[in-house]
Amino acid sequence: MNRTLDQHCNFDFNLIKIFNAVVESGNASRASDRLSLTPAAISQALNRLQNTYSFKLFERTQMGLTPTKKGLELYKSYSHVLHIINDTYSLSNDNNESHVITLLGSDIVENYYLSCFIKSSELTKKYTINHYSVNKNSKVNLASMLSSGTGDILINLSPPQRSDIEVHLIDVFRDYVCVCGVSSPLSTLDELLPHHYYSFPHAVYQSDIFSQELMEEFSLYKNNAEFKLVRKVGYRSDSMLGLMNIVENTNMICIIPITLASFFKEIMGYSIKILTLPDDFIFKMLPVYASLYKKNKYYDILREWIMRLQSIYSPIK
Repeated sequence: MNRTLDQHCNFDFNLIKIFNAVVESGNASRASDRLSLTPAAISQALNRLQNTYSFKLFERTQMGLTPTKKGLELYKSYSHVLHIINDTYSLSNDNNESHVITLLGSDIVENYYLSCFIKSSELTKKYTINHYSVNKNSKVNLASMLSSGTGDILINLSPPQRSDIEVHLIDVFRDYVCVCGVSSPLSTLDELLPHHYYSFPHAVYQSDIFSQELMEEFSLYKNNAEFKLVRKVGYRSDSMLGLMNIVENTNMICIIPITLASFFKEIMGYSIKILTLPDDFIFKMLPVYASLYKKNKYYDILREWIMRLQSIYSPIK
């Protein structure tokens, strides 16, 4: 048998989980803590995975391991595989009643809003909470996913408009900041200046929850010809974890809501600096909605969870 084919047939699927943990954690040390493995075991696993592929998976930087462009593509594929595997947990071996509730949305939903559900012990005792990524789906498809039971709650900016779909405002992104890595030349500053905005390449998040198009709807110095420039986009991704990893390990900057910036710095542990933006930088407020099917078997508990989200994120101000 061909040696390369033989390697693929004997692929260790445990390497997927380790690889994703390193990408999401930013370095092998944090990944080892997350997976309860030794750093040596993490390094050995990465070496084994690297030997499987002809392209380079990581670049070594001062801040740790930074995935290459191909490595990030692999991470996206692996994440999709893990989501599919997680979805099989909804198949109950004991009875026909599945106690699994699935949230539909981007990876911001998975990492930011889902944390609210997981922290609620009285809810997670009875229900398993899963996430299903639905980037770049039409409103018609999203409504069908809710009515068919593929998902139970959809969290996004543009909810379906159908009479049997109930929509609730749960959050509003109002205030924005710039984030950069702690090793960036900008990390010594407290405020981003206009010429920095145009001088440094941007990492841009693109997904249904916070898209590139919406990002460009803010107005920068409309009446001042000096600043009528175009920002430099150096990286685009529909993974906020991948985006934060890039910002953490390069000189790129990213403009995101302050609530998300604080979450990824304080809760997720990313080594980033938060910079305020000039008052002249005007952004559009972005409402975030939770949608559910009115005939969902978990309707009552879902309404309770939505009220919890509203109380935590306080959309009305």
